[in-house]
Amino acid sequence: MAGSRRRKFNYETDISKIQTDKVLIKSPVGINEDLTDSMQLPSARYKYLKWTDLKGIDTKGSTLRSPRIRATPIEYKKASNIPLKNSSDISRQEDWERSAVANLSYQELQHTYQSEALQSSLQRLKDAAVVRLNCNRVKSLNSLGSSLTFPKCRALYAAKNHFDSFEDLPSMPLVEHVDLRQTNISSATGIHRFPNLITLNIEECPFSFTEDFRGYLASQNKNVQLINNIAVTFDEQNFKPPKKNKKEDKKK
Repeated sequence: MAGSRRRKFNYETDISKIQTDKVLIKSPVGINEDLTDSMQLPSARYKYLKWTDLKGIDTKGSTLRSPRIRATPIEYKKASNIPLKNSSDISRQEDWERSAVANLSYQELQHTYQSEALQSSLQRLKDAAVVRLNCNRVKSLNSLGSSLTFPKCRALYAAKNHFDSFEDLPSMPLVEHVDLRQTNISSATGIHRFPNLITLNIEECPFSFTEDFRGYLASQNKNVQLINNIAVTFDEQNFKPPKKNKKEDKKK
């Protein structure tokens, strides 16, 4: 019967018995307990390395769908006991200048010690038409360097970051589509920086919950045609902010 079946593995739930880098389980029925002490995933030793760190791997970054650029402290790399490639070869493999589509998402690049690797990679995206930076928790891209620009970028996907304003984005003179869902965008300030912008998505941003936010955006960038997947109306394009009451200003 199903109720009398005995499980082959009993997983350890005692936190004090959990060891780093190992998948600990209680001994399988009929297997020597000494064998389980050394059980760990074969790929565990690679978790702190980039493909550019490995000898014998010559794959170019521009050919990868989601390359890792997240930096790793050298002590973690050495602990892997894997022969590392000469650093002079890394820049050649990370040929971001040739990337037409750059996907650097889901790497949590917000930490200070990641800024150098992030800045270096972004500054080399000269030919990228599509840039994906989703879920990196970055507070600003524009502050990473005054020269940061995506000259050929047509679409930017940067949802789930910590941008407060459109001023936090790099210069993108040709950009047509921008996705900033679930960021901290709180105003329309800086929207004029993107003269060719057609579609904008700021769903679940603080500004999207304010009254007349669509009007503020559309009136400051009349080229925008879709906001949060809804067509911009004539009234929104010609929106004028309500005048402040002078009496109320005096009271303040």
